[in-house]
Amino acid sequence: MDLIVRDHDTGVFARREQLLRDLADQMARKYGPERVSLTIAPTYRNMKEVIDQYPFLIDNLTKAISLAGLTPRSLPFRGGTDGSALSHRGLPCPNLSAGYENAHGRFEYVPIPSMEKNVEILLHLARLFGETEA
Repeated sequence: MDLIVRDHDTGVFARREQLLRDLADQMARKYGPERVSLTIAPTYRNMKEVIDQYPFLIDNLTKAISLAGLTPRSLPFRGGTDGSALSHRGLPCPNLSAGYENAHGRFEYVPIPSMEKNVEILLHLARLFGETEA
């Protein structure tokens, strides 16, 4: 059996993993340890734990969005598998909007004005990071 265990709350996530360990132990006692094994490989962790350590990332993004004439909004959502993996490997990567609608559905699309606005935000963001002292 292959399972994906996910939760944004680290404590709840740990309890879910422990439940799996306990169930595997019970099954091994009942059916024999040679018939039951459990491998847990972390693949998707909450990037907020990492991003919160670098507030300037969000500060610069908020400024860049404002400079592009938009009102910044931060909405927690499920997604960003690549950003999660990179963040937990030492490269903090908050998710940026791509301007798309109906994400991951068969009717997903990106309006050209949204793409243009995203380019404008990225240009402001690059400038802001270029001005940031290390």
